[in-house]
Amino acid sequence: MHDQTSPSSGRRSAIGLIVGSVAAAALGGYLLLKRGRVLPLGNPLADAADPSKQSWDTADYKRFISLLPDESLWSLYVCVGLASAEAARPASLDRDATTAAIEKQVVWLSSSVFTWPFKDNNVHYDELVRWVAGKYGVPSAVCSGASTFKVEQSITLQMFSGIWDTLDRAQRMEVLKKLDPASTLQNHAAIAAMSGTAAAGALAGAALLGGFGFYLAMSTFISSAAALLGMTAPWAVFQGASAVVGFLAANPVGWLLLGVAAIASVAWLGGANAEKAAAFVCQVNMLRAAAWHEDGRELP
Repeated sequence: MHDQTSPSSGRRSAIGLIVGSVAAAALGGYLLLKRGRVLPLGNPLADAADPSKQSWDTADYKRFISLLPDESLWSLYVCVGLASAEAARPASLDRDATTAAIEKQVVWLSSSVFTWPFKDNNVHYDELVRWVAGKYGVPSAVCSGASTFKVEQSITLQMFSGIWDTLDRAQRMEVLKKLDPASTLQNHAAIAAMSGTAAAGALAGAALLGGFGFYLAMSTFISSAAALLGMTAPWAVFQGASAVVGFLAANPVGWLLLGVAAIASVAWLGGANAEKAAAFVCQVNMLRAAAWHEDGRELP
């Protein structure tokens, strides 16, 4: 039989085969990233969380919120004071109404009575985070040039420092046993004598606050401090990284952090509005971290 295949069609087939092979190799390489763990392509929630983005603002916030599961969206509703931490989430959550209520409340919390009438109901998230950082005394040098995500973390660290400074030496030693069970830090007694800022630096220097370890350490700190201060909460959920991720995704941890600070009698700058805005920022930060970590990606 006579071969009807033309030279040009043969070349097209060869080029198609090469392109297909390169694409397959690239896809295979992507799937084998992150220490051999096969990752789903294009996880929308993790992509929206993107902690590496320098300025995470209104459009980023809206996209992330739209992708959150109902329980996580409800946790933000609680954090801004629209429901108590004990309130049960509605079986059928009206997502549009809940999202709109959160946005309106966040704008109100971050406004004065004079500026609020002139604001829209969009959450200008990067601006909000830096406003909260200023209210909580995060040094401007820390915020300057830092990404939105890093400023979020700095707010949590500032809270850690404030709570740490209210604990006595014995309480600090007890917390350190929980934070550093393997005694990576060789002199707990010396760290117990440090201020909160110095202690945070020591923990960071020992790599206990790196990547998702930051959230493991903060959850352990919250649970330990709460127990020492007589605060009751379902702390059993903090056992293990996967449990921590699940808890961060479903509970108002930011509000619990502020609750511990209140019991410790930490006098923060600003009033209740700044406190609720801070709870919201901490919660968003934790939800972003959880989404990124659950997808097998390393936090910056």
